[in-house]
Amino acid sequence: MTKKSQPPGRARATASYAAACALVAIIAVLGTWAFGDRAQVREIVLAAGFAWPVQVGAFALLVRRGASTGAGFVKAWVVGIVARFLTLGAAAILAVRFFRDGGTTLLLGLAALLFVMLLLESRYFRAAYVRS
Repeated sequence: MTKKSQPPGRARATASYAAACALVAIIAVLGTWAFGDRAQVREIVLAAGFAWPVQVGAFALLVRRGASTGAGFVKAWVVGIVARFLTLGAAAILAVRFFRDGGTTLLLGLAALLFVMLLLESRYFRAAYVRS
C-alpha cells in the first residue's frame, strides 16, 4: 500500500456509499417520472446530478480523514457541510434564473437528496473502519 492509496476497507466503503447514493438518486428520478410531469423529472435529474458528486466527494474526504484524530476529521466534516450549502445556494441561483416556477422541484429535490444521502453516510463510514 502506497502512502496515497486508501486501505481496501475505506475504498470499498466509498464505492458502496457511491452505489447507494446512486440508487437513491435513481429511485427519486423514477418516482418523479411515474408521478410528475416532464419539467419535474428534468429538475429531479438535475438535483441528483448536483447531489451525487457532492455527497460522494464529501464522504471520500471524510473517510480519508476519519482515522486522524481531532482537527483533520473536523476539517473534513466542515468542508463537507460547506460544500452541501454551496451546492444548494448555486442551485437556488440557477433555479431563479432559468426556471419559470423558481425551480421549486429542483430545490426541494436537492435538499431531500442531500438529506437522505447524508443519513446513509454513518452506516458506510462505520464500515470503512470495521476490521474484517
